[in-house]
Amino acid sequence: MERIELKKIKVEDVYVSVLSRKRVANAEGWTRMEEVSKRFAPTGSIVIDAVGRVLAADSGVDSVGLAAALGVPSSALNTILKTLTGLKTCEFIKSYRLLRAREWIVCTDLELRQVAARSGFPTQGSFNRSFTEQFGQTPRDYRRQNRPANFRELYEWQ
Repeated sequence: MERIELKKIKVEDVYVSVLSRKRVANAEGWTRMEEVSKRFAPTGSIVIDAVGRVLAADSGVDSVGLAAALGVPSSALNTILKTLTGLKTCEFIKSYRLLRAREWIVCTDLELRQVAARSGFPTQGSFNRSFTEQFGQTPRDYRRQNRPANFRELYEWQ
């Protein structure tokens, strides 16, 4: 029997931006602010798509709350996520939160404690540890190196 490899779904596939508008340029060089879509392309998995919707609405949800929101047992959700993404439920949630935090850090002037809270991390310390582990530098250093000087002209957020 032929073995069929499932394409792993990435957290980025269901991530919804925290930005409301973003400056874009066209080929002629003029720029304008455009709305940032709050929708993601369906992944082909109703479970993963539902997980993405829940995380976009509530970044503070934990694995038990996520399973409850989907009406499935935590163990079943963990098995499905592990199969489709290669990540446990808690790892998937943490990765989603870190994507959100990275966007807040690069595109806004929110204080890092606000970034941690808005991204769903329970404490500033857990945020700092997770961010440093994932990106190889502290949130503060990441901001210094990656946020454009004119970020207020490029991005709008709420």
